[in-house]
Amino acid sequence: MYLDKFYDKENGIYITRRAEDEYNLVNQTLKEDRFYEWTDKQGDFHRQIWSFELAYLFRYEAELLLEKHGFKIENVFGNFDKSPYNYYSGEQIFVARKIS
Repeated sequence: MYLDKFYDKENGIYITRRAEDEYNLVNQTLKEDRFYEWTDKQGDFHRQIWSFELAYLFRYEAELLLEKHGFKIENVFGNFDKSPYNYYSGEQIFVARKIS
């Protein structure tokens, strides 16, 4: 679970975002419920919920799949700023080319 708060300049309000995650390690899936809560200028409380589920791959699984399907991996980055991939990276970005 995480919690943060941000300011919506357009509406002049603070919005609280909370998330609850449920990992299924056997199936490598993540189910997340995100809750957005705010009080408008009239004092009315609002909540929107956004739920989604996704499957994820570990680095070496992704590399194996790419290689087995004819791709050569040129680089792996940990974020869109091309920082190195490591345990704390927020992303897995693969640069790969199809081998002819």
